Amino acid sequence: MSNNTNSPAFDEGRLTTDPDPLNDLNAQDFPFDEICLKLDGDDGNGDARMSALVEALKVFLFWAAEPFKRRSDGDAKLRETGKRLVAALWVLDPACFKEGPISAAELSRQIGNNRVAISECASEFTRRFKVRNRYQANGRNGKHADKLRASIENQRPEAQ
Repeated sequence: MSNNTNSPAFDEGRLTTDPDPLNDLNAQDFPFDEICLKLDGDDGNGDARMSALVEALKVFLFWAAEPFKRRSDGDAKLRETGKRLVAALWVLDPACFKEGPISAAELSRQIGNNRVAISECASEFTRRFKVRNRYQANGRNGKHADKLRASIENQRPEAQ
């Protein structure tokens, strides 16, 4: 063993009388749970957000399954529920059925249904949940509905 003469000598006067903080971790009041939640990205409102999401999904699914309250055969109920779900998905994201966004007419052609049925379901979804896409702007539920009504009224022949 060699002695290193360049190292400083141990100074007993530099010792502290305070307890070592790393000696007993359980004795320290350290918010491990709080820090772990923050590291996980949870700000403590996760339960409230999840409850709100569950409630919103319940309202949506009850709307979609509304045909099952009516008296008709099971196949008709399933078809109507499927139309409602497809129409809702189209309102939320018209691009999810093809490479690009599509109109309600194109959607009805793709699923083999008439345009009116899809349009009615999409309009009902829009009114109920206050969500719309740009393809709905010219319909009765659209933001230009007042201007459209006014232009139609201006084109009517006056009563004699």
